[in-house]
Amino acid sequence: MSDEKPKRKGGRPAKSAEGKATRNLTFRTRDSLREKLSEAAAASHRSISEEIEHRLQRSFNRDELSQHIDGLLSDSLVKGEEVERAKELYPGKAEVLDTEARWLVSARLRRSTPLRSLAPRS
Repeated sequence: MSDEKPKRKGGRPAKSAEGKATRNLTFRTRDSLREKLSEAAAASHRSISEEIEHRLQRSFNRDELSQHIDGLLSDSLVKGEEVERAKELYPGKAEVLDTEARWLVSARLRRSTPLRSLAPRS
């Protein structure tokens, strides 16, 4: 019988998957893109990894904002069509209907829920 203990790996113990704040993502890129990322990271005082994450998050934020704006515009177009139909039915009330339409659109914009995910992140 040997009293030898199994060799321990050096360094701190590995964190569990739940304990990690971030996960690794590996991908290939051309040298020109890596150079641009490196320059952008240096200018913003981030690591290349942080710069990639920041830029990806911004692209998702833009997509979400675009969808939100598309929804608002589509609501506005529907209201505009309703106002145009009402103008045809009530020709003497065109000015009142235009004012009402502007009020409805601005009320819709004020009522819309702020997109928390679009808030700047550090």
